[in-house]
This record gives sequence, structure tokens and C-alpha cells, in this order.
Amino acid sequence: ELTVPALQVATLAGGTTTEATALYLQLGSSIGLGWLQDQVEALHVVGRWPALARSSLRDELHAFQSAFTAAALALPGKTAEQRLSAWQARHAAGLAGLQQTLAEMQTVGAADFATLSVALQAVRRVV
Repeated sequence: ELTVPALQVATLAGGTTTEATALYLQLGSSIGLGWLQDQVEALHVVGRWPALARSSLRDELHAFQSAFTAAALALPGKTAEQRLSAWQARHAAGLAGLQQTLAEMQTVGAADFATLSVALQAVRRVV
């Protein structure tokens, strides 16, 4: 599942698949995208349109994580951790807003389509 995004990111950013995979996973974990992915996967869907909506949320989340990873790979640094730190420093204000939004959502419990749409807006505002 991670091979395709990592390969796409590595191709776009000129890095290796190994570097891209490490950074993709570290970045997603560090900013809460794993929790969002879990919430998207947990959505109960009945019928074609809710299934398409869930698929759209999943695709958009992967696209953001891939774009963020590509941007981090383009930054100076010898390791994924160094590049991640540089990317986080560059986007500190947007990340603070995202973390606040996710913390509020996590206190509520399971997310629904509306909650996840708001979460993706917060992700979008990171950059």
C-alpha cells in the first residue's frame, strides 16, 4: 500500500524509494495523519455514494501526505529525521492549527464524514 505513494514521491522529489518511504511514514505519524486514516477506514458506508465519498477522503489524505513528503525530501538534510524537522519548522503555524483541530476531534471519539471533511481542511491549511 505504501509502495506506490513512496515511489511517486521519490520520483517527484528525486530521492530513493527507501528515503521516501521512511519520510512518508514518519511525517504521517508525527502530524496525526495515521489517526485520520484510521477514522476514514472506520467510516460505516452503505451504498455507492458514501463509498465514493470515503474513497475520496482516503485519496485526498494520501495526496496531502505525498505532497508534504515530497516537499520535505526537497529540503536539506542527510536523514529523514533532519528533513522532517526542517519541514515541520517551516510549517509550524499550520501544524499547530492542525494539531489543535485533531486534539479536539479525538476527544469526541469516532469521526463522521463531516468531522473528517473539517479535518482535511485543517490538513490543507498546513502549507
